[in-house]
Amino acid sequence: MKNHYYQITKWEAWSAAHPTVPSLLCGVVPYSPTRGNTQEVESPKGVECPKCGRYYKLKSSLRNHQKWECGKDPQFQCPYCNYRAKQKMHVARHIERMHREKLGMVETN
Repeated sequence: MKNHYYQITKWEAWSAAHPTVPSLLCGVVPYSPTRGNTQEVESPKGVECPKCGRYYKLKSSLRNHQKWECGKDPQFQCPYCNYRAKQKMHVARHIERMHREKLGMVETN
């Protein structure tokens, strides 16, 4: 639960510093509360995803990986180009880096 709170706080802080980006992403992806049975194998490297073999230090990170990323197509689309990502934060970072001039236009509208 502590990690989840940290992630929310981190996103809120980032959103406050970049006010136009989160509004662009609002409602982009429908929430899908699918939860599957997962077997988590702990090792000195961390917890391994049984599907792809990636390791995570935290079980919650593995669960997020399984829920949003592992074996799934990117769900988040840049509103300005064909870039897609599996995490909303990655699209926000992309917009900030690649479409900076368009952010200025969005702010004045």
